[in-house]
Amino acid sequence: MYLNPTIQEFPVEAVYRPPKGYDWKVVVDPTRSMDEPGLFYGRLFRIFDIHIYPGEKPTWPNGIVFQSVKTGEKLTYVQGKLQKA
Repeated sequence: MYLNPTIQEFPVEAVYRPPKGYDWKVVVDPTRSMDEPGLFYGRLFRIFDIHIYPGEKPTWPNGIVFQSVKTGEKLTYVQGKLQKA
């Protein structure tokens, strides 16, 4: 039997790593219903995507909760305003 050290008999599974800066995961999605996953649940976003700047209209649904995958901090939208949960 010939052993080739360049071929792995049991390849290591690839681990998904999101692009740098995508540190905020949706943990509560008010668009979910019954067994439907909703529009945002489990997705990752940048703080730049979550924050609403003066003069912009809020686009996130009320009650959505984002959690930092690095620190565990939670942010939520209440009546169009971003607040700590």
